Amino acid sequence: SKNYLVQCSAQRSASQEQLEERGTKLSTAFAKIERRLGDTTYANGDQLGMIDIAWLPLLHRADIIERESGFDFIADFPKLKQLQINLMATGIAEKSVPADFEERFYAFYLAESTVLGKLAREQNGACGRSDPECAVEDMACCA
Repeated sequence: SKNYLVQCSAQRSASQEQLEERGTKLSTAFAKIERRLGDTTYANGDQLGMIDIAWLPLLHRADIIERESGFDFIADFPKLKQLQINLMATGIAEKSVPADFEERFYAFYLAESTVLGKLAREQNGACGRSDPECAVEDMACCA
């Protein structure tokens, strides 16, 4: 949970300087797990375990951020990146949150007032959503 709060803070950064400062703190946590990971599917081998589940919320949110804004918090951590890919492939993340989670997440962390929100809009247009239904000029999708 201590890493999750750092991630939340980084995601809400209002300036590039804040994002860099907070991202550095988050990178410290990512570097620790990177050093512990091997070349297995999951943290302790080829079966999903408690460490994987503990890291799932952070990796899930980082996945959304990357998909929507192009900003990759874990780009410098190849083993952690592979763990993220493996965990996202299980579908557990989507099953562990409410159906409207991504919309709520987007509205808060990728709001126009955040650096990541501005990146999302640059990457995806006025609405800032990578969702194909939001790629149209219909501004109702931005709600």
